[in-house]
Amino acid sequence: MNERELQHMVVKASGSLANSLVEYWPSEGNNEFCEQNAVMHLACILNNSGFCVYGECHFKGGTDKRLDLLALRSKDAAQIMVEAKRLYSAEKVAEIIDDVNRLVNFRLIDKELDGVLKDKFCVLLATTWNDGYAQWWSSANGEEPTDNANWAKLNGHPALQEAIWGSQVLQGYSPDKECTEGFQYLLYCIFRQPSPVRD
Repeated sequence: MNERELQHMVVKASGSLANSLVEYWPSEGNNEFCEQNAVMHLACILNNSGFCVYGECHFKGGTDKRLDLLALRSKDAAQIMVEAKRLYSAEKVAEIIDDVNRLVNFRLIDKELDGVLKDKFCVLLATTWNDGYAQWWSSANGEEPTDNANWAKLNGHPALQEAIWGSQVLQGYSPDKECTEGFQYLLYCIFRQPSPVRD
C-alpha cells in the first residue's frame, strides 16, 4: 500500500459520488450536501479493495472523540483514517487543522493490532463550491484565497509537508439547478501518519 494507490481510490470514490449527485441532490436548495456522503463512497471503494471499514470510531481511551472513517487491511498491514468537512468559509480551515491533529493523534483501541499495522495513512476530505479554495488546495504554493491566517497554518502543518493534495469536480453548473458557484469540488489531502513520540 502506498499514497498513490490510495489516491486512485479517493479519485474513484469521487467519481462514484459524482455519479450519485447526477441522479439526485440530497440537500434542500443551494445547501451543501453532508460530507458523510464523500466518506461513505470512499468506504465502499475501500471495502471493495479488501479493507474492513468502520464509521465513527472511538479514539483510544475515551468515547468523546470519534474518527469519521477507519479502514484496516491486515494482508499488507495497512490502516487508513479519514476526516471530512464542508469548506464553505475560510473560518472552516481552523476545523480542518483540528482534523489534521486528530488524524495525527488517532490510535487504535487494540494496542496489539495498533503495533502490527505498519502503513498508516491519513485522508482529509472537504467539499466546496468555491473555485478559489479548490485552486489553492490543488496548487503547490498557490496564492491564499483570503487573508485568513489559517490557510498558511494548514499549508505549514508539519504532518502535511510530504502530502498529496488534489481536487476533483463533482458537479458542474446545470441550468435546472440554482447554484451560486459553477462547480462542486471534492478536495483531498493524503499523508502518512507520523510515528508517535515515545516516552
